[in-house]
Amino acid sequence: MLLVKNTILIFVLAIFCSSLFGQRVVGKCSTVSTPEMDARLEANINYLEKNGAILTERATKYVPIRFTVVRPTSGTGGVSVKNIMKLLCKINKDYANQELQFFIKDDIKYLNNDKANTDPQGVGGNILKLQKDKDALNMFFVADIMSDSEGQILGFYSPNNDFVVIRNSEVNDVAQTTSHELGHFFSLRHTFYGWECQPWNEADFGKTVTITIAPCPPTVAVELVNGSNCATAADRVCDTPPDYNFGFGWPNDCRYFDTEVYDRNDELIHPDQSNYMSYFFGCGDYHFSQGQINLIKADLASAARDYLKSTFVPTATTLQETINYFSPIDSVEKLRSAPITLSWEAVPGATSYILEYSKNKSFGSAFTTTEIVNENQFTIPASTFTASTTVAFWRVSAFNPVSTCNAAVDYETFQVVTALNSNKIDSQVDWSIVPNNIKNGDEISIMINTSSTLDVNISVTSTTGQKVINPTSKKLSIGENRLVLEKMDLKPGIYIISISNIDGISSKKLIVQ
Repeated sequence: MLLVKNTILIFVLAIFCSSLFGQRVVGKCSTVSTPEMDARLEANINYLEKNGAILTERATKYVPIRFTVVRPTSGTGGVSVKNIMKLLCKINKDYANQELQFFIKDDIKYLNNDKANTDPQGVGGNILKLQKDKDALNMFFVADIMSDSEGQILGFYSPNNDFVVIRNSEVNDVAQTTSHELGHFFSLRHTFYGWECQPWNEADFGKTVTITIAPCPPTVAVELVNGSNCATAADRVCDTPPDYNFGFGWPNDCRYFDTEVYDRNDELIHPDQSNYMSYFFGCGDYHFSQGQINLIKADLASAARDYLKSTFVPTATTLQETINYFSPIDSVEKLRSAPITLSWEAVPGATSYILEYSKNKSFGSAFTTTEIVNENQFTIPASTFTASTTVAFWRVSAFNPVSTCNAAVDYETFQVVTALNSNKIDSQVDWSIVPNNIKNGDEISIMINTSSTLDVNISVTSTTGQKVINPTSKKLSIGENRLVLEKMDLKPGIYIISISNIDGISSKKLIVQ
């Protein structure tokens, strides 16, 4: 067993589910319970006995998290901001039924240090400690967590340093690692506490487990099914049933634990396989028990967590997912040698945006640049796109410090050219839809400015190309022209208004709410 002083190493292996058979994932957890941690748990239990009123509080509490991306000394790599947003979305969903939500405090930090990036539980831990924000829950993302034992550590909570470290591979919206580690941050033990170093097996412990003290230090009683010693045994939570680390090596498809194991009273043990603090993988619908939730509330209310108490109120807890793109859209031409400004309609409640522009519509990391911007526009520097890129793709998703679940649902395109084609209609007219976001029945005006008289056709279609009105012919005079479209019965959605003539077609989006 690997012992690391004053550190709880939460060893959670990745989950890969199979519809045919579950892959067996063997995880190890080397846990040393410090006197300070035991005292915190004891204090939280005592607090609940004297302050039961906190259990009926329903106001949402917002906990600040300071995320730090740790990278090699070279400054390359590191987990993506997009994945951090996915992770925050997931843990907020996991803790939502506790009236507990996490929010991003200030900007995401970056630390370039090889030791911190690969050995955060050793010498790198001292480096991380110096980076802590004293007014937030500190979470560090690293490439590796060195271990002398076989296997791979994916995350840990350090009680001595009071921070959480998560391996980059676990920073997503699928893995349970971070919610598990946060449970430890809030003083929770494993449901199988005392069995970390030696999970139950029939050869060593028999079908009926008769020992009274769990096999792993520190000394703790073996929990019984009847609950008679639940207040002092294992995790000290009475609504989590006994678990002698049965999840260790169990297939990770969360199949029913059908091995018959009895406690010393000859009572059959039924572990809670979908508890966040267990080691059963692939269950999908994980939860904290009410007793665990109560301890989390007590820990957050304690004086030791005063630094987490915040007056933060989010501008919005949910944000609209659809982005109304302004420019450039619909494959309009843009000069390769000039700066290219991307713009979109501001999303109510959003404080920032994830902008991605790419040479490929798959938005693969090898072809894509990701920017975090605080305004609803961004200018790509001149000559960013090389001669090999003729079409560029871009997309946007909105977020604020607490609402990070939005993903980009569509994208726009523009052509990257060496010289603009002067025969295209885009060079003949400058036009806009006023307004371009309406309700059904509202008047739709098109403002068109042209330097010459033109004959054009106006059409309205759905995004699938279905004709909404018959094309109408209009003669444009020099200067500004205002065209009012006939009223249409439009269902909520996105429509395309196009102006065309012999030189081409120019299209813009109309959003109907």
